[in-house]
Amino acid sequence: MDKLFGDHLGQLKSGSHFDNWFKGKFGGSVFDIEQKEDDKYTYYEIKLEGLDQNNLKINVVDGMLEISGEIIKTEESNSSSGISKSQVRHNFHRSFPVPSGADSEKVDFETEDDKLVVKFPKNDSNVI
Repeated sequence: MDKLFGDHLGQLKSGSHFDNWFKGKFGGSVFDIEQKEDDKYTYYEIKLEGLDQNNLKINVVDGMLEISGEIIKTEESNSSSGISKSQVRHNFHRSFPVPSGADSEKVDFETEDDKLVVKFPKNDSNVI
């Protein structure tokens, strides 16, 4: 299971074809993920640039962490011929496995600027 999770997380970190397409079209990736761990918790720090935090949805379903929301990027430029404004909206949905040994019933999260921190407490039998 750890190998499966590691392979999947590696793919998320390195990016998929969709991430490469998204980066080419809109700049940046849909989101970057960093996994951290201590004695009591496994954390995911997820960078979500341009995220509308009011539309962020986080669920744990059947052992999978599901994150969905909307990213809005607005640009404005001035030139001698006038003002140009553009806005790009992108809805996304990503999911990946809950870390092995984590208690998926007690997942917690917080948002800070363009970052989402998902915190999975480890099962009591896995705490050092």
